[in-house]
Amino acid sequence: MVGFKKSKRKTPIAAQEAGKSIGGAVFSANGVRKIHVVLRGIGPGRLGAVKGLQQGGLVVESVEDVTSFPHNGCRPRKPRRI
Repeated sequence: MVGFKKSKRKTPIAAQEAGKSIGGAVFSANGVRKIHVVLRGIGPGRLGAVKGLQQGGLVVESVEDVTSFPHNGCRPRKPRRI
Protein backbone atom coordinates (compact mmCIF):
# COMPACT_ATOMS: atom_id res chain seq x y z
CA MET A 1 0.00 0.00 0.00
CA VAL A 2 2.82 2.41 0.80
CA GLY A 3 5.09 1.53 -2.11
CA PHE A 4 7.75 -0.80 -0.74
CA LYS A 5 8.65 -3.69 -3.02
CA LYS A 6 10.20 -7.13 -2.59
CA SER A 7 12.33 -7.58 0.53
CA LYS A 8 11.86 -3.97 1.70
CA ARG A 9 8.29 -4.84 2.74
CA LYS A 10 9.59 -6.91 5.66
CA THR A 11 11.41 -4.05 7.37
CA PRO A 12 10.24 -2.17 10.47
CA ILE A 13 10.40 1.07 8.49
CA ALA A 14 7.84 -0.23 6.01
CA ALA A 15 5.55 -1.27 8.87
CA GLN A 16 5.93 2.17 10.43
CA GLU A 17 5.03 3.94 7.19
CA ALA A 18 2.01 1.65 6.74
CA GLY A 19 0.90 2.44 10.29
CA LYS A 20 1.20 6.17 9.63
CA SER A 21 -0.93 5.97 6.48
CA ILE A 22 -3.56 3.78 8.14
CA GLY A 23 -3.67 6.02 11.22
CA GLY A 24 -4.21 9.13 9.13
CA ALA A 25 -6.85 7.47 6.98
CA VAL A 26 -8.83 6.11 9.94
CA PHE A 27 -8.75 9.44 11.74
CA SER A 28 -9.82 11.48 8.72
CA ALA A 29 -12.54 9.05 7.56
CA ASN A 30 -14.13 8.02 10.85
CA GLY A 31 -12.81 10.45 13.44
CA VAL A 32 -11.36 7.64 15.56
CA ARG A 33 -8.84 8.85 18.13
CA LYS A 34 -8.23 5.94 20.53
CA ILE A 35 -7.52 2.35 19.52
CA HIS A 36 -6.73 -1.03 21.07
CA VAL A 37 -4.02 -2.86 19.12
CA VAL A 38 -4.04 -6.65 18.77
CA LEU A 39 -0.76 -8.12 17.49
CA ARG A 40 -0.80 -11.54 15.87
CA GLY A 41 2.28 -13.35 14.60
CA ILE A 42 5.97 -12.68 14.79
CA GLY A 43 8.13 -10.51 12.61
CA PRO A 44 10.34 -7.47 12.49
CA GLY A 45 7.51 -4.98 11.95
CA ARG A 46 5.45 -5.53 15.09
CA LEU A 47 6.70 -2.59 17.12
CA GLY A 48 7.19 -0.44 14.04
CA ALA A 49 3.51 -0.79 13.17
CA VAL A 50 2.41 0.34 16.65
CA LYS A 51 4.82 3.26 16.52
CA GLY A 52 3.48 4.23 13.09
CA LEU A 53 -0.09 4.21 14.36
CA GLN A 54 0.95 6.59 17.13
CA GLN A 55 2.72 8.87 14.67
CA GLY A 56 -0.37 8.79 12.45
CA GLY A 57 -2.33 10.66 15.12
CA LEU A 58 -3.96 7.80 17.02
CA VAL A 59 -3.77 7.17 20.76
CA VAL A 60 -2.91 3.55 21.51
CA GLU A 61 -4.71 2.59 24.72
CA SER A 62 -3.62 -1.04 24.93
CA VAL A 63 -1.48 -3.54 23.07
CA GLU A 64 -2.44 -7.22 23.21
CA ASP A 65 -0.46 -10.12 21.79
CA VAL A 66 -2.59 -13.06 20.61
CA THR A 67 0.12 -14.98 18.76
CA SER A 68 -0.79 -18.65 18.66
CA PHE A 69 1.90 -21.20 19.26
CA PRO A 70 1.60 -24.98 19.40
CA HIS A 71 1.57 -26.89 22.67
CA ASN A 72 3.39 -29.88 21.16
CA GLY A 73 0.85 -30.09 18.34
CA CYS A 74 1.64 -30.84 14.71
CA ARG A 75 5.14 -31.60 13.60
CA PRO A 76 6.81 -28.47 12.15
CA ARG A 77 8.01 -28.33 8.57
CA LYS A 78 11.57 -29.08 7.65
CA PRO A 79 13.83 -26.00 7.68
CA ARG A 80 14.49 -24.52 4.28
CA ARG A 81 17.94 -25.22 2.91
CA ILE A 82 19.45 -22.57 0.70
